Amino acid sequence: MRLPPTLVDGVLLERENRFRARVQTAAGEVLAFVPNPGRTLELLYPGARVLLAPVATGGQRRTAYDLTLAYTADGLLVSIDTRLANPLFAEAVAAGHLAPFLGYGVTRPEVTFGASRLDVRLDGAGCPPLLVEVKSSTLVEDGVARWPDAPSLRGQRHIRELAGALRQGYRAAIVWLVQRPDATAMTPHRVIDPAFADALAEVTAAGVEAYAFRCAVTREWVEVAGEIGMFLNYPSACGRGPAGYDVRQRPTGRS
Repeated sequence: MRLPPTLVDGVLLERENRFRARVQTAAGEVLAFVPNPGRTLELLYPGARVLLAPVATGGQRRTAYDLTLAYTADGLLVSIDTRLANPLFAEAVAAGHLAPFLGYGVTRPEVTFGASRLDVRLDGAGCPPLLVEVKSSTLVEDGVARWPDAPSLRGQRHIRELAGALRQGYRAAIVWLVQRPDATAMTPHRVIDPAFADALAEVTAAGVEAYAFRCAVTREWVEVAGEIGMFLNYPSACGRGPAGYDVRQRPTGRS
């Protein structure tokens, strides 16, 4: 996915609230929309280097920029825009880059199911219809991506709806796109949201599939780069890889 060609370098002065930040640029101080409701404390702190995308103002739009990319403390570029997750997933499915979804194509985004609106429905010849919930992750600790970075009742509701879809003959999956290249594994953030971690273990035991993919990120584009391990139980990061723990890796569900 191509990014706007006119990104503006800046330094974050303050995240005023969940969706607005003050940023210092070469042209002066500006306000930017933050397209990520998560805490992102490890990325969006005063002094962080960020990249802004100019946008048209008007109507209810009060900021002239979107805060699109941020650098980690050691200079790694991260895409923080959660809005990119669904189109990145659709693009990768269409290109045949996601092995668990080969033979499928995106037929409908934002599908109402039960009491929720799930992200996408996939269909393929001779395949059961597939409902997918797509999550964006930017938090990585010692190579392990974690989600959420704040409690998510909505996330729990969505994955339980996926379990309900299974009972009606659908295939169902939850997919994490880690919008940075340094993740080697993915796990629910049990310390932040133990209820979500428990719900995920429950629904995957019932047959909901769980996958995670890291992304390549540059100033020009973001794209899905490869699948990473999905672990349902993983302790807080302490410098050891998955082989150092007694973890349960969810089967991929592939034939």
